[in-house]
Amino acid sequence: VAERLAELQASDSRVRICCRTTNGGIVAASNDAISAATGEFLVLLDNDDELRLDALEQVTQALAVAEDIDYLYSDEDKISPSGQRFDDFKKPTWSPERLLAQNYTSHLSVLRRTLVNDVGRFRSGFDGSQDYDLVLRVIECARRIAHVPEDRKSTRLNSSHTDISRMP
Repeated sequence: VAERLAELQASDSRVRICCRTTNGGIVAASNDAISAATGEFLVLLDNDDELRLDALEQVTQALAVAEDIDYLYSDEDKISPSGQRFDDFKKPTWSPERLLAQNYTSHLSVLRRTLVNDVGRFRSGFDGSQDYDLVLRVIECARRIAHVPEDRKSTRLNSSHTDISRMP
């Protein structure tokens, strides 16, 4: 993996690799990545997430609709080890009430970097639910929230994943 990341960094100046000398967990690693980011927006993804080829283009088009969009999320699905897509999650339009009961926005999530910095980034002690904690704080200050009603992100599942029983 390190070799491939080095290749990507060498071929594209926008790619930045952050290496920690100690394992600080997901919160510390994510905050280091935010420190290295220079773009206007941050995209939250997990190591098992796969973006559709046009995902960032779709996000850019959605953000162009209104300059005050501070948070954007898309629909998602899952990919079985055999490559079959399933569990298509068509998320609802923005619903703050539902978000308080369920982290339905999850990934793909796009957040304005200055707002993430303003609310204090990821907080220690929330490992495992750090994205949800951050989004709950961001939405309190967000000027506008947008939904891209198409699958832009898929989660690749393997035999150790908790959703294995629902795989086709």
